[in-house]
Amino acid sequence: TNDWYIPYFARRRDEAHHVAAARVFTAIFALLMIAIAGIFAWASIRDPSVRIIPVVLGIAGFILGPMLGVFLLGMLTRQRGSDRGNLIAISAGLVSTIVLGDLHIDAANLISSALGGGRFSSFGILPSVSFTWYAVVGAVVVMGIGVFFPTPPATLEQAERRAAQAAGGDDRPVAMRDDARGGAAGLTPSPVLGRGRG
Repeated sequence: TNDWYIPYFARRRDEAHHVAAARVFTAIFALLMIAIAGIFAWASIRDPSVRIIPVVLGIAGFILGPMLGVFLLGMLTRQRGSDRGNLIAISAGLVSTIVLGDLHIDAANLISSALGGGRFSSFGILPSVSFTWYAVVGAVVVMGIGVFFPTPPATLEQAERRAAQAAGGDDRPVAMRDDARGGAAGLTPSPVLGRGRG
C-alpha cells in the first residue's frame, strides 16, 4: 500500500481510502497464502516425501537472499547500486538460486507428476546447494553484481532529502508528505489524523 498503491495510484485520496486499500490487499494476500498452503497440502498428500518446512524455509531463503544482498549493498557502500543495477542483480540472484538449488528440476518433477509423466534429474555439472544456503547464494550474487552499478547523483540527493523528512517525526508515507511532491494541494492539517481534506 505504501510503496506501490499510494505513490502511483492514490496519492490524492484520503486516509480512509488508504486504510480500505490496505484491508483489500490484506485479504488478497490472505487468499494467496491459503491457496499456496492448499497446493502444498495437495503435493504432500500426493508425494509423502514432500516436507513443508524445507519448502517454506527454501522459499524464504530464495526471496530474502536477494533482498538481503540489496540491503547490504546499501548499508556497506555509499555510492554503489542503482535501480537498474539492482533489478539486474536480483534477477541474476534468483536465477542462480534456482539453478544451484535445482528448483527448476523440482518444478518440472512436480508438473510431470501431476500430468503422470516421468521424473527429471540435473546434469550434475554445477554444484547443488541445500535450501539452507539459498539466502547466501542470492545475497552474494546480488552484491557481486550490484557493486558494478554506481548510484546516480540525483538518487543520492533524494535519499538525503528523505532522510531529513524521516527525521521530522511525520509518520505518514513519504509520498503523502508536502515536501515529497512540492506541496499538497487541497490538504489542510487535521488535529486528529494530522492531515485531512480541505
